[in-house]
Amino acid sequence: MKNLRGVLAALPGEELEPLVSWLSRRFRYRDLGLPPSLYNAEPGVFSGRLEGRPFHLLEYPTMRVEEAASRAVKVLEGTGLDRSVAEALLLASSYASPVIASPGAASQLEKLSILVVKGPVLDAQQARLHLRIVDYTVLDAYIEGVEEVDRCARTGCNPGSVREARRAWAERDSKRYWRIAGKGDKPVIIYVEHAAPLLEALGEELAGEAAVIAARMAAFNLDAVRL
Repeated sequence: MKNLRGVLAALPGEELEPLVSWLSRRFRYRDLGLPPSLYNAEPGVFSGRLEGRPFHLLEYPTMRVEEAASRAVKVLEGTGLDRSVAEALLLASSYASPVIASPGAASQLEKLSILVVKGPVLDAQQARLHLRIVDYTVLDAYIEGVEEVDRCARTGCNPGSVREARRAWAERDSKRYWRIAGKGDKPVIIYVEHAAPLLEALGEELAGEAAVIAARMAAFNLDAVRL
């Protein structure tokens, strides 16, 4: 899906209507991904907003990726992620897109963070700019991230080495956010590192095409936006 600009992560039961309404206005001519588990929990919120208006229900790109993801979801639930948040993270990784996180989802994703860019509450123009930048954060690092997971899964490397490589990448990449970094205390961009726990649990199951579920990932926190 060439026009996909992010995948929504949220907790069932959150107050989603204001967030979904804001996203629907901001992405009127772009596409957003929706995890099936979130839609199944909150179908009414997305009524009239599917089929590219702006949301699409996502599936994993291949059966092999879907099989690995079904096991990966359980691993990520063990780290403290809600199933819908874990599914959003894996789908975003599969589609080379950032996670767009509700406040509750962002709080959970911070548990897997290797770096958080904090800044002020963003107005609509600032939010639009940084949603575009976080898209490049994920896309520019995508191939390298997938290759490092594939290589580690094949050779049985220490997953900690992947975590450290990604920590160094996040420190370099975070310079993109100079306009907001250090100018407030709101977590805005969350660099999420989920490859290490997946490699520890799944090992060689992540070799080949399945490595796409564990790419280098970042999330944009909607709690930092003035809706």
